Amino acid sequence: FLKWDCCGCWRRLKKLLHTVVMDAFVDVAITMCIVLYTVLMAMEHYPATMEVEELISIGNLVLTGILTAEMVLKILAMDPYHYFQEGWNIFDSIIVTMSLVDLGLAGVHSLAVWRPCRLIRVFKLAKSWPAFNVLIKIIRNSLRALGNLTLLLAIFVFIFTVFGMQLLEKSYKDHVCPIALDCELPRWHMNDFFHAFLVIFRMLVGEWIETMWDCMEVAGKPTCLIVYMMVVVIGKLVVLNLFLALLLSSFSGDNLAVTEDEGENNLQIVINRISRGTARTKARFWTLVGKKTNVNSDVNDVTCEEGDKSKEILPLTIVNSQQSVVKVQDPEETKTCFEAKSDSEISKSKDDEDNEEEDKDEQLPQGEKSLDCSDMERFPVISIVKEVESTPDDCFTEKCYSCCPCLDIDTSQSIGRIWLHIRKTCIAIVESKYFKSFIIMVILLSSAALAFEDIYIEQRRDIKIILEYADQVFNFVFVVEIILKLSASGCKTFFSNAWCWLDFLIADVSLVLLSASILGYSELGAIKTLRTLRALRPLRVLSCFEGLRVVVNALVGAIPSIFNVLLVCLIVWLIFSIMGVNLFAGKFYHCFNETSEERFLPEDVNNKTQCLDLIEKGSSEVRWKNTKINFDNVGMGYLSLLQVATFKGWLDIMYAAVDSREVESQPVYEDNLFVYLYFVCFIIFGSFIPFCLFITSLINFNQRKPKPVEIEPPIKWMPREPPPRPTNKFQGLVFDLVTHPFFDIFIMVLICLFTLMMMVETDDQSPEMEEILYWVNFVFIMIFSTECCLKIFALRKHYCYDGWNIFDLVVIIFSIVGL
Repeated sequence: FLKWDCCGCWRRLKKLLHTVVMDAFVDVAITMCIVLYTVLMAMEHYPATMEVEELISIGNLVLTGILTAEMVLKILAMDPYHYFQEGWNIFDSIIVTMSLVDLGLAGVHSLAVWRPCRLIRVFKLAKSWPAFNVLIKIIRNSLRALGNLTLLLAIFVFIFTVFGMQLLEKSYKDHVCPIALDCELPRWHMNDFFHAFLVIFRMLVGEWIETMWDCMEVAGKPTCLIVYMMVVVIGKLVVLNLFLALLLSSFSGDNLAVTEDEGENNLQIVINRISRGTARTKARFWTLVGKKTNVNSDVNDVTCEEGDKSKEILPLTIVNSQQSVVKVQDPEETKTCFEAKSDSEISKSKDDEDNEEEDKDEQLPQGEKSLDCSDMERFPVISIVKEVESTPDDCFTEKCYSCCPCLDIDTSQSIGRIWLHIRKTCIAIVESKYFKSFIIMVILLSSAALAFEDIYIEQRRDIKIILEYADQVFNFVFVVEIILKLSASGCKTFFSNAWCWLDFLIADVSLVLLSASILGYSELGAIKTLRTLRALRPLRVLSCFEGLRVVVNALVGAIPSIFNVLLVCLIVWLIFSIMGVNLFAGKFYHCFNETSEERFLPEDVNNKTQCLDLIEKGSSEVRWKNTKINFDNVGMGYLSLLQVATFKGWLDIMYAAVDSREVESQPVYEDNLFVYLYFVCFIIFGSFIPFCLFITSLINFNQRKPKPVEIEPPIKWMPREPPPRPTNKFQGLVFDLVTHPFFDIFIMVLICLFTLMMMVETDDQSPEMEEILYWVNFVFIMIFSTECCLKIFALRKHYCYDGWNIFDLVVIIFSIVGL
């Protein structure tokens, strides 16, 4: 009965409906409705006008009707059996059902929390957003692969929740007064299962110090230390970190890059249809006008583009009527062939190659010569190649030379030779290690000089004058450096490197500042503003060190994948933010006494009206105020979620949400208890998983980038030879003693005993105890000093070859000085 194949008319109607609802235009239209619904939900705020509320209500009804009609038409077109075979259709049906239930029970306030859940439909954007689709698949596959470990983590949390509740429940009931002035249970306790679960969850996220001190006050230090150390060590350091490591491994096993093998999505199909339709419309228009040439050009554009892509570059050939086809080598290949061999190899094999070439030439017909790479390896040609290699690159591009022929200087003439000599000199200067070291030193000095320019610089006239002259010197050095680099490499090569662009930008700022200082315009407002760009000078250090450039390039290359992850995180946060607006908008207001800095109790002030009555009666210290961080709109919701995700001040936001009641009502202590779960879910899905995705995007890019070639071989550390035994008999006996394994064990035991003796010291110990510990300490120091002297006597100069011996000597010296 789930397959509706009744009659021919019904089947034709189903086919027509299937063609309509499965069309790409309809799918994109539904996607736009989802985006529009998200925008409507994001428009909700407090306080909102009646017009905005009516607009949101009408838009909600219309969009819900459209999405319901889509679901019904799909069921009719595909039959229920085939409709519910696809996961996205099941997802849509659940969301539509929730929307209809929300509309039917609009007056029930307790069900308002389900309204933002319909925003989960935005995940359907994955069908038209390839990067979003890839991330969702990675999360789904990773969580499925880590199902057993997830179950283990849940079991661990459940066990310790029950264990803590059973062990500490009575202690919190009987000894709550030391941690609460009113002898009422605090927010964080283990008196019931729900609060015990919240305490364990807070410990796993790293916020456990405050709750541990409260526990130690009510239940004693030994019991609480055992419970908390077990949760922290087993749960956080072992199970949770293992879960994080495996989750990162599972994420990094998948590729965050978008593949092109999945074909076109519906959005691309719609765009292609629109472009083809526009082309046909233009063609018909020009046909009606009578200009057939434009029609042909429009039609041929696509053909030419496809033909250009299908062309193959054929090798250049020389063909004669009496010769066979001979392939002419590419000059680049010939140059590479010359560079592949050294001069010694060519000179050694010259005679052999000449003999081989003579044999080859005899085998070829008359008039033919072999044109492979070895035929051109002659000493005159090699000298020409070396001369070309020593010639600097062109200063400008071919287009610049064609536009301005005067830039093309003939290096064979006198002026050209002088210019060539100048460029070679600049190359030698720029590539010198002393020049590079000097520039790095100047960059560091200029960066350090910026730190001295504070608000007290006007009071230190001498330092100000020195810094001004130093700044002029730095600017001059940077300008000269850029001139040398431009002369050496040329504009074509220089401006093809992004790091050179950074140097050029900083040099331009230096040139402007230097010119303004010389002309006396350094006090102008624009120049003062431009002086702030000197803070970019430390960035030049990045271009001077290869390791820093590799790190920066890796970060820049990972930006696309990080951007995709960021967009997905923003969508997840948007769902939680809109949910927070629906739950807490206008509910964080409270009546506050600014004199006592306390909030009024609900028994004294129950709502905003009563608070305003107190203000009208003359209570100037009373204020009806809102918290700084709230959920009155989506923007403030984002800010609140950011604070929760960073775990900085997030408890105040959670306390305000848990205490909230109705709009314009005074908060009540833990009136909305299950709001804790909202923050628990956000920390898991809005903070923990996105954090893993961000790290994974960096790991994946680091694995895909080529590894740098090691220029120098790694250093191999060879074990040092043991010191020889002395020839002196007495010295040899001492050598045998200090090198015996039993001697090391004996010293290790003494070190352990000395450590235990130091642990015995307390703040309120008696004078007799201090005297005993002093003499025990003296005995141990004498023993360790004797050990050091024996080793020096037996090992001689070899004693200083071991770093641990030097460490022992320094410790003994400090111990003797401490006596």
